[in-house]
Amino acid sequence: MANDKHSGVGGFLFDGVRDLPRNVSWLAGRAAHPVETISGGDSVEILLDKARAAAERAHETERAALEAAEVARARAAEAKEVQDVERDRVRQLNKDVKAQVAERVARAQQEADERVERTKVEAEAEGDATISDAQAESDKRIEAARQEAQEAEQRAEERLSTATADLEEARRLADAASASAREAAAQAQRQAEQVASDAARDAESVQAAVAQAEQVQGRTAKAAGRITKRAENGSLPSQPAEMTKAQLLELAGAQHVDGRSSMTKAELVTAVRKASRKNKTAGGKGR
Repeated sequence: MANDKHSGVGGFLFDGVRDLPRNVSWLAGRAAHPVETISGGDSVEILLDKARAAAERAHETERAALEAAEVARARAAEAKEVQDVERDRVRQLNKDVKAQVAERVARAQQEADERVERTKVEAEAEGDATISDAQAESDKRIEAARQEAQEAEQRAEERLSTATADLEEARRLADAASASAREAAAQAQRQAEQVASDAARDAESVQAAVAQAEQVQGRTAKAAGRITKRAENGSLPSQPAEMTKAQLLELAGAQHVDGRSSMTKAELVTAVRKASRKNKTAGGKGR
């Protein structure tokens, strides 16, 4: 252990120096019983001199070793003191560092909490402003939609009123049209009855006209016969150009020439000749 004065380098040197005097005493005891010579060399005196010199050197070395041991023990004590001091310093430094870390963490946590709180306040303020703007915009849209709905309802009521009036007018017109239709039907029926009556009268008139035409035709045929006889017995010219206008008118009447009364003599001649050719053609086809 570091606290044992004989441990380490200092303890080893101290043990060696402590054993050294016994060795010197042993050499002195040997010197009290000298021998003539020692095999292989020097005499006892020479060897004792050498031993004494070696003992002196040993004493010097012992003193140096003791001094070195003292220095070593001092350095060991200093080293232990330094070790204790450094351990205390490291322990204190560890405490200080932990305290600093805890302080910095607490300060950082506080700053973070403050930043979080500021951010929360700012976010809430921004959120409130956004909600307020959105609410205002929503209120505007709701009011605009409500206004549009009211206007639409008013327009619908106006249109409904107009439609009701139009419906009443349509009903009135329908009633009037129905009355007019009934009146028209009655009038049409009266007109139909009148037309039927007129048709009956017209039929009678047509029959009378046919009878009159037959009479005229008979008279015309008779006139044509008379004219033909007159032409044959020489009392009437055989050629229309030789006839007088009165004779041509009489002949045109017998041939049913339309518009004869307004014709000139030349036109009567042409019309009579054309009617004569037409009568001849018709008579030939009849045969």
